[in-house]
Amino acid sequence: MVYDKNNLQQRWLRFIGAKTAEERKELARGDELLMAFDKWCEEYVNDERTKKIFADWSDYIAENKGIRKEKVTIAQNMLKLNMSKKDISKVTGLSMKEIQSLA
Repeated sequence: MVYDKNNLQQRWLRFIGAKTAEERKELARGDELLMAFDKWCEEYVNDERTKKIFADWSDYIAENKGIRKEKVTIAQNMLKLNMSKKDISKVTGLSMKEIQSLA
């Protein structure tokens, strides 16, 4: 789809999907409602407290992905040792369905 800056829906979608504050400001220019929303974003979403919350959340997700990978590796190794799926579930905390998908 070709972007039409005069199409209000396309402008809003681009604004919401903007990767930088500069891009957001450029898209908002000349549109009173978008400019007000951009100001709100700057005041309430881009403050230091919110940035820290999102950074902590991102770190938490990354850490849990690593833990999940470790659990899967352990479960795979236990399967290679012909351990029961029930015991693997108890040890790793993975569900029976997750373990069966590894087999």
